[in-house]
Amino acid sequence: MVKQLSREQFLEWFLNSSETLNAKHMNKIIDAEQATVQSDQSTRARTLQNIAADARNDIKKFRTELSMYAVPADADAARTRCATYLGDWDNFFYYMAKFGASRNVEDFGEATRHYKAVELGLSEINRMLGVGSTQRIEAPVFEMPSQTQTESQNQVREKEIIREKEVIVKIRCPYCRGTYDETLDTCPHCGAKR
Repeated sequence: MVKQLSREQFLEWFLNSSETLNAKHMNKIIDAEQATVQSDQSTRARTLQNIAADARNDIKKFRTELSMYAVPADADAARTRCATYLGDWDNFFYYMAKFGASRNVEDFGEATRHYKAVELGLSEINRMLGVGSTQRIEAPVFEMPSQTQTESQNQVREKEIIREKEVIVKIRCPYCRGTYDETLDTCPHCGAKR
């Protein structure tokens, strides 16, 4: 059953949907990311995955509602753009859940890329619906986890890298063919300089 909405009704629906995704789920995922810094990987992953699942359920509900709405011709482009906007939110939460499990910076980068697309979509839809000049809607700033969290992760990562260098990075002396640690300036076997 298709429900006819006026431009103002569609704008209200869009603002409420956007607010739910921003205020409810986005804030939850940021808070959880910071709160689970000291937790083990599986607890952290489970927490972020649960929030992402809730958000993605709301996105599915919003997509279903969107498909049942008919809007005036002057709001149809905004309605179409709204589908892409919801897709960017869906991808954002997907990659944040994946980042929670993997701690892979590339997953965080993908989440950030999709969040920037969300911000762009928000401003485009607001412009299409005439909101930009009369009412300004701010999307929350999405940043890497807190400085303390980043420092503790970097310390662990640095230790891992140092451990890898000690084990893996060796060079071969061109004179005696012996191997030695690349941090040394001279070969410990024959004394030749690099």
